Amino acid sequence: MKLIRLTPDNVRYYIGNEILFKSRGKHIVKIILDMSKSGKSIKIDHPDLQNSLQIVSREVYVILDSDKYD
Repeated sequence: MKLIRLTPDNVRYYIGNEILFKSRGKHIVKIILDMSKSGKSIKIDHPDLQNSLQIVSREVYVILDSDKYD
């Protein structure tokens, strides 16, 4: 497993991939459904966060399959 930090510059390349982030003290894994026009937030299926996640104000990592990228 390889983790890459999600930024407004690279978010467009990872739509459809799994991400890892922390919310309310727990690590959560979700799939990126879409991104905002500015690239500063992403859409995910997580009603507790209103299905939106700011990627500039928290650490969000893309989970990549290590076999594919090593």
